[in-house]
Parts: sequence; structure tokens; C-alpha cells
Amino acid sequence: MNRYDPHGLLGLGFTALMASFMSGMAGNVTAFNTVCTYDLYQTYLAKGPDDWHYLRVGKLATVVGTALSIGSAYSLLLFDNLMDYMQSIGAMTLRNVRSRLDNAGQMVLACAVAGVYLPLNVWFR
Repeated sequence: MNRYDPHGLLGLGFTALMASFMSGMAGNVTAFNTVCTYDLYQTYLAKGPDDWHYLRVGKLATVVGTALSIGSAYSLLLFDNLMDYMQSIGAMTLRNVRSRLDNAGQMVLACAVAGVYLPLNVWFR
């Protein structure tokens, strides 16, 4: 872009990209805050407090969620690429789910995974 655009237009483009990134991140943080506060905390843990209590819980959920995402980004440095990181998260999640299921539940899970994996494997071959 530096080759074709003057410096002022290059700065404007960079500013627009940063603004769109910040807007998207703010939307994601707000959605996380809302789900934690209203859908989980208010529904299952505390049904009676006033709105100020939920506001404090929402702020705490925002801080904790942001800290978790920053920690997750730094833990990504231990892996060679993003796909290895995602596969390790999937393996841990699947291991935790499998440990809580009986034999019939494991069979249903295996059929569901095979029903997704096999068509994709044939399709992208």
C-alpha cells in the first residue's frame, strides 16, 4: 500500500483498520459480559439482587474474560502454529467429555464425531 497510496491516505487506512478491530473486540467483550451476567449468573446463581450487583458481576466477568484471553494468547507462543493449539484444546475438551459419559454416551459421541469427520475427510480429499 505504501507504493500506491500517499502517506496521509495510508494513515487513514491504518486508522480505519484499527477502529474496526477495536469495534469488533468491544462487541465480543460486551457479548461475553452479557452471557456471563444475565444468562449464567442471574439465571443459575443469584436471582434476587439489584441491578448494581449485576453491574459489578458484569465488570468482574469482563476483567476475568479479558485476562483469560490475554493468557490464552500468550500460551499460544508455546505451540508451533494455531492449528496445534486448537487441536490440543479439542483433545482436552473431548477427553473431559468422554470421562463423564458411560459406554452408550461414548458410542453416541463416537458416531457424532464420525458423522462429521468422515464426510469432511471425503469432501476435502
